[in-house]
Amino acid sequence: MKFFSRKPRRTSPGVELARVRAENVDLRRALGDVEGKYLCALEMIDRNVGDRADLARQAAKATQRMFEAELVTKCITDENADLKADNERLRRELLARTRPVAKVIPLQQRGPEAA
Repeated sequence: MKFFSRKPRRTSPGVELARVRAENVDLRRALGDVEGKYLCALEMIDRNVGDRADLARQAAKATQRMFEAELVTKCITDENADLKADNERLRRELLARTRPVAKVIPLQQRGPEAA
């Protein structure tokens, strides 16, 4: 246990002061680096918040446009169904109103007395 029985070495106050000052300079430099990284992180967060807000607005617009497109598609589908029903009704009315016209038989098929 000789290792633990040694007394710590005493340094002069000037050397100790220089060591503390050097550590202080290193700590201040490290603090500056950390503060710089912190500010960069804050700027990144601000940009991300702005980007997120822009994306949220774009998503809201896209959702609104999709909803409007669905409404337009439904209106067109309904209108097409109505027009199809009208066309069918008009076709039946036309068939009911028209009378069959006598068939025109070409001369070649009528026989010799038709000429």
